Amino acid sequence: MENKQFNTLLLRTAFSCMACDGDIDQREVELIKTLANETKLFGEVNINNQLNALLEEINQKGHQFLKDYFKELNSIDLSKEEELKVIRVSLDTINADDVIEYSEIKFFKIIRSK
Repeated sequence: MENKQFNTLLLRTAFSCMACDGDIDQREVELIKTLANETKLFGEVNINNQLNALLEEINQKGHQFLKDYFKELNSIDLSKEEELKVIRVSLDTINADDVIEYSEIKFFKIIRSK
């Protein structure tokens, strides 16, 4: 998969995992910013602008945002390494606030099945 497209998918993954429980915790936001700024996991992006755009999109679309994410995840062919990165980002984001909700477990299971 093209690197920029994969980086965007990773950011959407982290954001979706952060939002899937209906509560965006500041620790989750800080984790995403750290991954963006220190490790450049999402490539060369302005993370504040990207997070604001994703927040606006999820506010407009609601649950459809997450459904669209699952469609995107299902439609692309990832290498094993890319799959593992998606899983790692998902788990790290879900664990960032030290609270694991049932909705997050269910969300992760759907990601894994895709």
